Amino acid sequence: MQLFIEVNSIMPDVKRLPNYVPIISKKAMDRSGKQMVRIIKNRIKASVPPRLKRATINRKKALRYSRPTNTLWAKGILYRAIHCYRRRQPGLTDGIAVGVKQIGKPDRRFLAIIHNDGMGNMPARRFFYISRKNFDEIIRWTWKAWFDEYRTFLNSRRKKEKLT
Repeated sequence: MQLFIEVNSIMPDVKRLPNYVPIISKKAMDRSGKQMVRIIKNRIKASVPPRLKRATINRKKALRYSRPTNTLWAKGILYRAIHCYRRRQPGLTDGIAVGVKQIGKPDRRFLAIIHNDGMGNMPARRFFYISRKNFDEIIRWTWKAWFDEYRTFLNSRRKKEKLT
């Protein structure tokens, strides 16, 4: 289970810019990946509908969980398992992926799929996605970060040229 975004989908055309731009784009790519993780983790914290049954809440209270009414939070292992990493596919561009680490027993990746898609009597609780609104915010935020870094680089370059 993972979300994947290619660099070309979020970065401007860099063919005419100097060699330092790919480094800047990787920084911006990492930032957008962290933003995606933050969105998914906030969704887990906010308790994804449908609500838990009264018996489940009582059981979680008896086990002294910190958030007994939260649908996807028992010990916080799934929350901590969500992470972002760079991914390179042969023949394709670099990108970022957001996934679930393989930690705990049972495996959190398997549990994430069950929670997200539902299984048997357990309803689906969609938490692992990026909405169009969230995606637009990520793109806007990434471009702003990219242009801020680019502007900082150009300003430092101009200062060096004035000194010489």
